[in-house]
Amino acid sequence: DVIININPGYMGVMEILGNDDLLAVALMCPQLGEIIQTFATQLSSLVRFQQAPPVLGEAISALLGSREINNNRTLLLEYWASATAPPFEKALWEGMLVSQGLDKPSGISIDSASKLLGDGVDNSLLDAKIAAVTLWRDASLGVASALQTLTTTFGLTQPQLQLLLDHWVPRLHQSRVAPGLISQFSLSW
Repeated sequence: DVIININPGYMGVMEILGNDDLLAVALMCPQLGEIIQTFATQLSSLVRFQQAPPVLGEAISALLGSREINNNRTLLLEYWASATAPPFEKALWEGMLVSQGLDKPSGISIDSASKLLGDGVDNSLLDAKIAAVTLWRDASLGVASALQTLTTTFGLTQPQLQLLLDHWVPRLHQSRVAPGLISQFSLSW
């Protein structure tokens, strides 16, 4: 003789649902919300990082064209890496200064800044290729290999890279990238 011990709770649920297919859906629904949330978070992060290079390029062009910078790229790089407050026309510098609001400059060298803001430089902040965008996004998520690649490629110390990722990138996204996305896709906040 075979004795089957069936949980009475299971029997009650089966009577209400009618079959196993609906039970599988009911058991999976809580996980589905988590999957959707994870996908939305990763997708929104990737979209922000994908939009950053062209937005940053436009901001750099506007600054280079300003009367005060007058196409002096070295001066722009010095301000970008070291200024703790906007040197002129605050609106032009919105979200652009690595050291803004800090007590001391970032310590990022002109050579490193030149590479980081280099047009046509692989993995620079202006590189819109998906591999570069993914590298920067992964670094912002703390992926060790991405952090190592960026510190090595751009001659940065770990604290300098963390300053870029934790202090500057969020300000750039908030002040320049997000408004552009909201406008481009007619989103309301």
